[in-house]
Order: sequence, then structure tokens, then C-alpha cells
Amino acid sequence: MTDQPSSAEPEPEPEPAIPDDLRLKLPVPTVSIVLIALNLAAFAITAARGSGWMVPDPDKLVAMGGNLPALTLHGEPWRLVTAMFLHAGFIHVAMNMLCLWGGGQSAEFMFGRRSFLAIYLSAGLVGGIASAARGTMIVSVGASGAVFGVFGAILGYLIAHRTQLEPTVRAKRMKSLVSFVGINLLVGISVAGVDLSAHIGGFAAGFLIAVVAERGLDLQDRARSMARRFPRVLVGLALSLAVVGVGLVALPKPALAYITGAEGKQVAEFERQIKLFATNEVELLARQDELTKNTVKSANEIARIIDEELLPRWRAHEKNFAGITDLPAVMLPRQRAAVAYLHARVDYLEAVSAGLKLDPNSPEVPAARTALAAREQAVVDALAALKKAFE
Repeated sequence: MTDQPSSAEPEPEPEPAIPDDLRLKLPVPTVSIVLIALNLAAFAITAARGSGWMVPDPDKLVAMGGNLPALTLHGEPWRLVTAMFLHAGFIHVAMNMLCLWGGGQSAEFMFGRRSFLAIYLSAGLVGGIASAARGTMIVSVGASGAVFGVFGAILGYLIAHRTQLEPTVRAKRMKSLVSFVGINLLVGISVAGVDLSAHIGGFAAGFLIAVVAERGLDLQDRARSMARRFPRVLVGLALSLAVVGVGLVALPKPALAYITGAEGKQVAEFERQIKLFATNEVELLARQDELTKNTVKSANEIARIIDEELLPRWRAHEKNFAGITDLPAVMLPRQRAAVAYLHARVDYLEAVSAGLKLDPNSPEVPAARTALAAREQAVVDALAALKKAFE
């Protein structure tokens, strides 16, 4: 065989292979690593403090900032942020962090670090308010809403740049995303305890922000695309905050207040004291009325009975009510009203006893009568407040 003539055109060099995913020459995904580290650190701290390494303790998760509608929608919106970094056990945090590592590497390169972080937070907040909109008495925790937002953003990126991406790469990633979303939707529907509202809310937020932010950007001019993308993503973050704000104001506030296990015991004790007092009050007032109408016993004898028989029992009831701690906030007005009423009763009987011990001709009698009238009115006012508190 002879060599080909030197005048023949050289064969073109083969084009470089197209990567099998969109990470390309992705540098270290700094934001993803930091987010994973924060989530793992938060899990370790909360688990060590009693939230549970494998089986979660709902009461502890609520105390540490879990998203509970009864609290989030009643003046504690910060729970939408803290709940993003709490998890219900090791398996929960492990699955979320694996998903974040898988999607975060691609998304962080696609959008840039700043835009990626803004999308993550936006999706997490929207997912949180979507979860609170359920109005349940179940605490919601986890980075799922934010992680779903990351995958939603990747889908938006693939759709927005469908004409600029190599078809094989785009088809592969689309298939992977559809599988991820489909499996998680199936799990959310079939498995109890999965917060599907947070998943859908976060995914929708990430998708919409990405579709709008990527509109008209040229992937070949990466620097210019980055410069144009970030302000758009910030607008998306602002709109997400607006959605959260509207939700906090407009969503119906759950009528029931959350009660932890410890609070439940105190509520039971409070109700026991109410029943005990309701029974004893009838007896005490009847005895007091009897003494008031008595014309046989001397004033000093009546004062002695008040001091030794009636006052100790009224004081015991006041002490018992005041000694109940850790009641849920919704019960505190009732406790304060009960203590105030009992204290008014004690003050009134002390004034009665003091007046009975005075010599009828003493110059202190007019002042004592005035004080007694004031304390009697205080009892009336305290009783009205007590009834109102229990309405």
C-alpha cells in the first residue's frame, strides 16, 4: 500500500466528548458543602439535646424551632427558617443531604453560588409556608422544601435553555429529574408523615424563579449571564418573601394551641385544681355566709373561725394554682385570673377578720369599713375577670 498524497486535506480533529451531566468543570460546590455542614451540625446538636437520633421527639423539635402552624402563624414566623435546618432522625437528614449533594453540585454551577443560595432559601421559605397552610397540629422539619426547590430550579434551567443544551445531555437530566419527582410524589402520597405540601411548594418556587431568571441568557457568555441572573434571582427571593408574608397574614390561624407532653401534665393538674376548687368554693362560701348571719357567736369567735378554718383553705387553693408551672400560653390567662380571684378572697376575709377584732368604738373602724368595701369590690371584679377568662 502507498501513503496518501501529502496534498490531501488532513482529517478534522474529533470534538471533545460532551460530559454526561451538566457539572462540566464544576469547582468545589462551596455553598452546597456549607449547607450540608450546617444541617448536619444542627442535627447533631438537637439530637444530643434530646430530639432523637433515630426516632424523633416532636415536643423537642417544636421547642427547638420546628414549623408548627399553631405557633408559626401565631407570631413566630422565624420557625420557617429554623425548621429548614432541623430533621426528624438520622435517616431523614441523611436522605435530604444526599439529595442536596446530588442536585446542589449541578445547580451551584448552573446558577452560580449567590443565585443558588438565594434559590435554596426562597424554596425553603415557600415550602415552609405551604406546609403551615395545612393547619395541622403536626410539626414539620427538614430541608426537603429547599432541596426540592433545587431540583425544581434545575428543571427550569433545562427548559429555559432547551435550545442551547446538547440534546443527549438534556434528555438524560430530564429523565433523572422526572424519576426523582415521580418517586418522591409517590412516597409523599403513600407514606404517612411526609410533608408533601413543603415538597410541592419548594419545587414550584425553585422552578418559577429559574424559568424567569434564565430567560434570554446566553450560556456561551457565562460571565454576562451570571451578572444578569443574580438580580433576577434576588427579585424571585423578594417575591418569595412577599408570598410568605401574605401567607402569615392571610392564612387562617389554627384554633387549637399546641400542647407538649410536659404541658399536658400541667394542664391536667390545672383542671384537677379547678374541679377541686369548684367543689370547695361552694362549701366555703356557704360557711362564710353562715358566719355572717350568725347572731350567737361573738365577733372574736367568728374572727377565730375565719382565721383557723376559712383562710387556710382559701390560701391553699391560691398556692396550688400559683404553683402550677409550664402551662401552655393559651392557659396562662385562666391561671392568672384564678390566682387573682383567690387572692382577692383571701384579702377580703383578712379584712373581715381584722374588722371583727376591733373594738366597736375604736377610731379605726371607719377606715376598716372603707377597706372592707374596697376588698369586697375587688372580689366582684376578680370574679368577673375569672368568668371572662373561662369563656
